[in-house]
Amino acid sequence: MNRSFIFLIFFACSALFSCKKEIDDRSKNDVAFAMVKNKAGLEAKNLPTIVLGTYNVRTDTPGDAPDHTWTERKNMIADIIMTYKFDVFGVQEAESHQMADMATLLPDYGRVGVGRNSDGTGEHAAIFYKKSKFSILSSGNFWLSETPNVAGSIGWDAVYPRVCTWAKISDTATGTSFYYFNTHLDLRSQAQTQSVNLLLSKITEIAGANPVALSADFNFDQFSSKYYTLNNSGKVKDAFTLNEYPYAPKPHTYNGYDVFLVSDKRVDHVFVSSHFQVDQVDILPDTYDGKLPSDHYPVKVVLNDASLPDQPRIASIPLGQVINLKGSNNKFVSSNNGTANMKCNRLIADSWEDFSVIAAGTGKVYLKAINMYVSSENGVKPMTCNRVSPGSWEKFNWIPNADGTFSLRGANGRYVSSGNGTYNMTCESVQIKGWEKFQY
Repeated sequence: MNRSFIFLIFFACSALFSCKKEIDDRSKNDVAFAMVKNKAGLEAKNLPTIVLGTYNVRTDTPGDAPDHTWTERKNMIADIIMTYKFDVFGVQEAESHQMADMATLLPDYGRVGVGRNSDGTGEHAAIFYKKSKFSILSSGNFWLSETPNVAGSIGWDAVYPRVCTWAKISDTATGTSFYYFNTHLDLRSQAQTQSVNLLLSKITEIAGANPVALSADFNFDQFSSKYYTLNNSGKVKDAFTLNEYPYAPKPHTYNGYDVFLVSDKRVDHVFVSSHFQVDQVDILPDTYDGKLPSDHYPVKVVLNDASLPDQPRIASIPLGQVINLKGSNNKFVSSNNGTANMKCNRLIADSWEDFSVIAAGTGKVYLKAINMYVSSENGVKPMTCNRVSPGSWEKFNWIPNADGTFSLRGANGRYVSSGNGTYNMTCESVQIKGWEKFQY
C-alpha cells in the first residue's frame, strides 16, 4: 500500500471524526444551554417583558444623496421605533448629530454611549431605553481591540476603531435587571474572530451569571465560524433560532437600499442568555412610499422570563375543519356575512360565525365563511370577510401560544386583534397580548 493511499485514508477518517465531533459538540452545547436555562429560570424570576431591537441606522454620508438623505430617513427610523414599541434598542453607525436628532424625535427614550473615536466623536453603538419603564444602574464602553480600555484603539487587522456600549438596565416596576451589550464589528476576518472572543470575555467579566442580551451589526452571517463560536459558547444563543415562528419576509438584514435584494444572510443578530425565552422575532422590512429608512433592516425580539411557559414547538392547526373563533373576551368572531367589518362580539355562534380552515401552503391558512375569504386588509383598515378568491392579504400564520391559545399573523407581519369586541377587528398589532389571542 503506497503512502499516498494511506494519507487519503487518514485524511478521510480525520474529516469524518471532525464532522462527528462538531455535531456532537453542537448537541452537547444545546443540551448544556437548555440545562442552564432551566436553572436560570429558577434564579431570575420576574424579568419583565422586554421589546428589544437592533438597528444599523446608516451613517449620514453625502454618497447617499439625493435618494437616501438622513434628513428624510431620520423620521422614518423614529416612526419604526415608535410603531413597534421598542423598550430598549441598540443602534450602529449613528454619528453625534444623528444621535441628537434621534433624541429629539424620541423624547421618551434615554440613551448611553460614546462615539468610537478617542475624543468621543464618530459613529456610536449606543443604547436607547424607554425612561418610563427602565433606568440605568451602570454603564460603560470598551473598544474591540487588544487594549479595550483605550478609547479609539483599533484592534488586530481592523480598519476602524470599534466600540461596544453596555448597560445594566433595571425594570422600574419589578426592580429586576439585565445587562445589554451593543456593538458593531469590523469587516476584517481576524478582527471579527478576536472581537467575538473579547465580547464573550467581557460579558463574563461585566455581567457574570446575570441575564444578558448582545446585539450588533456583526458583519458576519449565520453561516460563519464566528457566528458558530458565539451561538455555541454556552453564554448566549441567537434569538432567531430560539423562536419557532420568526417573521422574516426578507430573510436577510442588509438590504443596500434595494427592496428587491435576494439573500438569506442575516448579519444583524440579537443573542440572549438562558435567562430569557424568545416569544417573538421580527425582521422588519417596512418602507415609506417605497423608500427604505436604512441600508439594514431592524431586528425586533420580544423577551420574557425563562421560567414562564415556552411557546409550543408545533402548531396544531385544524385544517379542513369548520370552527368558531373565540376571543379573550369570551365572545365569538363574526364574518358579518361579508357586508360589514368583522367583530368579535357574538354571544352565540351561528352560520356567520362558522369558519373553514383551509391550507394556504408553507404553514399558512385561509379562513372562509359564507363562501367568502377573510382578509387582513393588510392592516390598513378593519378586517372583512368578502373576498371571492384569496391572495396574500388572505393568508395567515397560525401561531400557538404557551397558554393553549393561538394567534393569527397576516402577510404584513402584524397580528389579528379582536378589538375586545368593542372595536372592529384589525390586523395591525405589533405583538401578541390579550386581544391577539384566540381559541376554537
